[in-house]
Amino acid sequence: MPYTRKGNCVYKETGKKMGCSKDASAAEKYMSALYAAEKGQLKEGFEPETISPNEPELAVTIELPNPTQVMANFVSTFFASRTQAHIFHLQVKGPGAFAAHTALNAYYDGIIPLIDALVESFQGRYGIITGYKCEGQWIENPNDAVKYFEALCMFVEKNRGSLPQDSYIQNQIDAFVELIESTKYKLVNLQ
Repeated sequence: MPYTRKGNCVYKETGKKMGCSKDASAAEKYMSALYAAEKGQLKEGFEPETISPNEPELAVTIELPNPTQVMANFVSTFFASRTQAHIFHLQVKGPGAFAAHTALNAYYDGIIPLIDALVESFQGRYGIITGYKCEGQWIENPNDAVKYFEALCMFVEKNRGSLPQDSYIQNQIDAFVELIESTKYKLVNLQ
């Protein structure tokens, strides 16, 4: 997101004040750190050449998530989505069951290569992901499949801004949305 400096303060393009520093030079460093954080170039904490420890007001103002942990949470959700789709797949019955069975099969076969590609390209730039988690309970009513995939789409849109903004990573995330939306279409319209 573009930032501007006005005097000793840095603002988002929306006008929201991000913070102020003791002088214009420190504000420039602060703005550089914000851009670096968006690009995922700051791992945990701050890189010495970006922010001087002698400028504590900067350290107080900037709180950066660990991009590797954020990605671990994102990917864990999709590992779980593969299993959830398989559970729905095995439980469909009645009219339209074959179309749903096939659509869900396409999802759980298609999501793993997308996860694999995303993780490998992320790790090539940001390092190995650790801290995968699988929490929650499985949904056993296949009639809830469409709602589940709608919630999964909302999860992506809510969390994609927290992930690295490299265009290739965001494009890979778009492929996740494409698969989810295609699955929803098939579940709703193909009987």
